[in-house]
Amino acid sequence: MSSADFINSFFEFEQKNNLFGIKIKGCKFWDYIRWPVIEYIVSDKYKPKLSFQYHRLSARRTKSLKEILAGSLYFIPYATKLIFNYFALRNNMFDLVIFDHSNRKIIDNMRVNQITYPFIKHFDNSFSILVFDPSQPKDNVDGKYPCRVINTRIFYILAKMFVRFIRLSDEDKVKIEKLRRLILSNYGINCDINQTIKDIYLPQLILTKAFKVMLRKIKPKLVIIVYDGKKYFIQAPHDLGIPVLELQHGAITLLDPYYSYPDLSLQEIDTIPDYFFTFGKYWNNKVNSPSCRIDVGSPYFEQISKDIKGRRIKRNSKNILAVSALDYNMAESISEFAELMPDYEVYYKLRPEEYVGWKELYPKKMTEQKNITFIDNDKKSIFEYLCEANYVISTFSTAIHEALFFGANVIIFKGWQSEMFQDLADDGYALQAASAKQIKEIVIMNKKSEKSIESEYLYKSDSLKNMEEQLKRRML
Repeated sequence: MSSADFINSFFEFEQKNNLFGIKIKGCKFWDYIRWPVIEYIVSDKYKPKLSFQYHRLSARRTKSLKEILAGSLYFIPYATKLIFNYFALRNNMFDLVIFDHSNRKIIDNMRVNQITYPFIKHFDNSFSILVFDPSQPKDNVDGKYPCRVINTRIFYILAKMFVRFIRLSDEDKVKIEKLRRLILSNYGINCDINQTIKDIYLPQLILTKAFKVMLRKIKPKLVIIVYDGKKYFIQAPHDLGIPVLELQHGAITLLDPYYSYPDLSLQEIDTIPDYFFTFGKYWNNKVNSPSCRIDVGSPYFEQISKDIKGRRIKRNSKNILAVSALDYNMAESISEFAELMPDYEVYYKLRPEEYVGWKELYPKKMTEQKNITFIDNDKKSIFEYLCEANYVISTFSTAIHEALFFGANVIIFKGWQSEMFQDLADDGYALQAASAKQIKEIVIMNKKSEKSIESEYLYKSDSLKNMEEQLKRRML
């Protein structure tokens, strides 16, 4: 079964069984664990062989209380500061509250989030902004952002501790067991729903209550998020009648469970943002949810692309960039291609989560090939590699669209999840290959895509201006 067939069948499965309507502990819980359950089924049954697989949910266990307490001592200063900040907020109101994302890049010589930082930097003088920063101490952004910042990491530690004291009712246990049997009968997978709820859903119930206390105190007009799979930062403001705006962070498709909710309305589910700012018109049709999609652009990418284009980087006809999508089959094909084409230099860009220990994860033969260079750091921008490469290869990555923006030749490797970008091939914007020999044929014959995609269609220009207009017109 292909990834597209599986996802579509799963959408039908959850609608047929009204999973979005089921409540555990008095709240609709399915959207909280939806993606982890999909991940579990996929990893166990449908995904092709990967040596660097997603973690199986059955292996996910809450840390021991001893470990949590030991770790919490490290955050005592942050807990103290959080309490101080809470009382200091007594007479402060904010237009915007931003739930920052813990992903970091170097901007203005600081490690900050590339989605929220440009937004905050531009709008700090126009709106009063408060940032909830979930990062660990080494990535704390207090003092880096021009606005007020509260580190909320301690909330997550406490949630993990307190979840041990939550007890499920017999009625809830029956619902959980029924769901486990449903998944078993439909997919042949004995998914540990009970443990998933304890690890993922219940901590977020606690976080929802905690952030409702904070939000009720400061009464923001709008909450802004960068989605990372969590739902509490949508649920909490919605419980208080506060609208939520999400800023697009990467590639999305109609087959992405994060952004696909067929036949649901905002009245039926509280964990979908009211507004969604996309990179460009192309992405508006990749969201299948009740959220209001508005194409505005990406401030970070807009600035980076201007800088990169200004440098006039030359392409190397024998330079190939492969971008990891955690697909072992693609990795093996790239290795074989490099062996078939020793005169070509292949750069293999790893995902950040692969930076540590990748030599033990990839085939030894591949890691020792002289014409393959693994990129396991961000010292050099991926955008530079995209501009240097003659061909960019991946199955599923935002880098594919960024490569098209910079005018590179794109090959979509037909592996797991490549169907999610099938429209690019169908519309003539990208080439496709399913083996090393097919990649070799494309490269040797110097094949090009049938047409080029308009850069403005992918990434709208004047992003900050567009955001300001929409914020003032629709939300503030």
